[in-house]
Amino acid sequence: MGTQIVLRDLHTNNKSLAMVGNIVRVGLRGAWRFGGGYESAVDISGNETQLIEKGKVSFTNEGVIGDLDNGFKTNLAPSVSRTFIAVVRVPASVSDLANHNAMVIGNFTDASESAGGCIWYDGTPVTINSQTHYSDPSRPEYNYNASSNRSIAYQSDANYKWLFVASVVDADTGLHYLYCPTLKNYAEGVEYSEYPGLDLANRTMSPHNYELISTPDTTWGRAYDSVIELSEALIYDRGLTLDEVKKQYEYSKEYHAKVKGISI
Repeated sequence: MGTQIVLRDLHTNNKSLAMVGNIVRVGLRGAWRFGGGYESAVDISGNETQLIEKGKVSFTNEGVIGDLDNGFKTNLAPSVSRTFIAVVRVPASVSDLANHNAMVIGNFTDASESAGGCIWYDGTPVTINSQTHYSDPSRPEYNYNASSNRSIAYQSDANYKWLFVASVVDADTGLHYLYCPTLKNYAEGVEYSEYPGLDLANRTMSPHNYELISTPDTTWGRAYDSVIELSEALIYDRGLTLDEVKKQYEYSKEYHAKVKGISI
């Protein structure tokens, strides 16, 4: 006769453990909830996605800190349709917000032979951005002739807030949108910004795998301070609907409040 052990309402204060919780899972390729130490850099999607440290990162109780040269490479190849979701903040160590520019998730490079997409911060003015570029091999005179950039501007007093950010590209519908509900009380703009009619037929993608915090480019934003603290990162190979993104926001909001004491 077997014995079944059921643990109910289990709680832990060890923030280095990969607490899974609820996640929208259809199309999920990699998922991380950082904090406490390297143990939290384990993929919790179940796909065993690999993270390779690039340079040197440092962990806090709430997340992991890096910059353009210090973060993680993944073994995830890009897809035309994709969703990036991040819970992120600019740490207080960034003193000059005007000289701040950083990639949170993505594989975008500004080299002329390549393309890609990312979530990124820009300090001039203060915006959170969703960027995508795809090139058309039949039109080499145009490097990025299928591109869009969605931005949400926010006030400088919000720069140390934790932000939930979703960047979505759906090749089937041609929709590219950015959703950042955390900014709705501080925004100069709105929490949702979309780019309809994006033509992604026969486009070529960046040859680079996705990275977290760091960027594969050798020239991208090198003049800028770029410290980023990342608590959660989710990567999908499809464009999530807005309803799905809002559902994930509720999941992430509950997780961060209960486990990390973070309001997003």
